[in-house]
Amino acid sequence: MPTFTDEQRREFKELGFIVLPGELDSDLISRAREGLKKGTPSDREEYDEVADDEDRFKQMTQNIPSAEPFNEINRRMFEYAEELLGEDELVPPGDGTQIALRYPSGKSPHDPEAERPRELHGHLDGYGTGYEFGDQIEYASIFGITYLDRVRPRGGGFTVWPGSHWTAQEYFRDHSLESGRGGLPAIDEDGHWDYDRKRNDQFDPFEISGPPGTLILAHYKLEHTGGVNHSDSIRMAAIRRFRRKNAQDQKHDAAQNIWKYWPKMQDVEVSPEFGPKEVTEPVPDAETVDIIERRGTHDH
Repeated sequence: MPTFTDEQRREFKELGFIVLPGELDSDLISRAREGLKKGTPSDREEYDEVADDEDRFKQMTQNIPSAEPFNEINRRMFEYAEELLGEDELVPPGDGTQIALRYPSGKSPHDPEAERPRELHGHLDGYGTGYEFGDQIEYASIFGITYLDRVRPRGGGFTVWPGSHWTAQEYFRDHSLESGRGGLPAIDEDGHWDYDRKRNDQFDPFEISGPPGTLILAHYKLEHTGGVNHSDSIRMAAIRRFRRKNAQDQKHDAAQNIWKYWPKMQDVEVSPEFGPKEVTEPVPDAETVDIIERRGTHDH
């Protein structure tokens, strides 16, 4: 069983994610990688056609010779998730994995026109492609990402806005859960919500690189996206979200109290610069909610 030190738990609670480089077994990762290469499109245009389909995750994996390596990766990620959140709290993973590919941009990272990490926009999970205000929101507690090959800097690595889960908590104390699809608004210098800007425009994201088998665990309310890929390789990752057994009943409360349903994190103290920050702003009217919803594509 995996274990986490007190320092690792504190880091996860403060930042909203933790990176374990090369953590998963190399043979397991190799089998998953080779199967993925055989079963998924190598051409970006062909991949885009699949990715736009409502049944895209099933189509993405139906030609892979064996799903067993991915199911085993799910089980391993689940063990780490349980160790962070609490035993017997999460629904065990079944079959099925989100295969997340980031194709090369065709540009050099030194090209002045190449997209930079700071130009990316993050998102919160749960809203799905085609989400409209009022649709049901899928809710989880934690998700895992496993790299199936080496991911170098500017190679499409999972990209996060450290500490943004704390901002999300404050946002959902003031706003409906349904309004979060477009990401979080900025906070102005007076501590008010600024709906004309996005929160992740106010500070640079953190791009995660690492060797094959690198495992990333992230809080479900952490803003994130797939990184820029100016390498010559497709970034390959397996993603799985883990939810509590009664997640749908708890999702509104959990969004406003991001550690309430994490038994193993209750006694973990964080540094003064982290933790909840009060943002003073009344709940927006319907017109403002429409503004909040205006953006958001869900890449990983």
